[in-house]
Amino acid sequence: MLKTSVKNIYDILNSLAPFDSAEEYDNVGLLVGDLEQEVSKILVVLDVTHQAIEKAVNIGAQLIISHHPLMFSPIRNITTASYEGDLIIKLIQHRISLIAAHTNADKTFLSGSAAVAEKLKLENIYQTEDPYIFIGTLTKEMTGKELNTLLEKLFNNKVILHGNENKKIRRLAIAGGAYSEGFVSAKKAEADAYLTGEIKHHHILEATAYDLVLFQGGHFETEYPMIEKLARCLQKELNQLQSKAEVYS
Repeated sequence: MLKTSVKNIYDILNSLAPFDSAEEYDNVGLLVGDLEQEVSKILVVLDVTHQAIEKAVNIGAQLIISHHPLMFSPIRNITTASYEGDLIIKLIQHRISLIAAHTNADKTFLSGSAAVAEKLKLENIYQTEDPYIFIGTLTKEMTGKELNTLLEKLFNNKVILHGNENKKIRRLAIAGGAYSEGFVSAKKAEADAYLTGEIKHHHILEATAYDLVLFQGGHFETEYPMIEKLARCLQKELNQLQSKAEVYS
């Protein structure tokens, strides 16, 4: 079995979701660590938290891949007095590197949008002109209320429906996370309904005026399915390279 470095993982992620495709405001790529560090275990998470770092330490991971980045906004110092500073210090103390794949991953089939569409078993899933939105067809027509019930079972959490709960829905547009303004692209793509994590009040008023049903599923809930998918895809790539590295989520 071949040895694997942080750079090897970086290159695989870059081939799946190019880092240069991220939004200018984003902070992706290698955020903490050493590209030459050898890696045998990798932990994939949605967020870098103290619990995530503890898990990485417990399984012996040398690398964390997170969706949401640290240092999303510029910071002036790194101390234990701040939440983010304490996380960064702990990563360094335990020699754990950190790679973030955020908006670059959101624009690919690794995204929460695509992962949720697959979990719903939608048919004919495709990415729209708006790269953050994926659309698929329900296996059978449902009312808004029926689909809301299905989504709550999938996410194991409350989902808020905005609009006509009796409207018949067949084409569903999905954007994981917080993409309230995506309803415009969903409507343009002739979707019957739009699912995202967070929705602003004025967008609710406008979208429902156009008879578009909205589902507010929660930021975490609509993105978390991507973690398992990313871990699975990364492990597949490593196996093809005959690498000894293992991926956990």
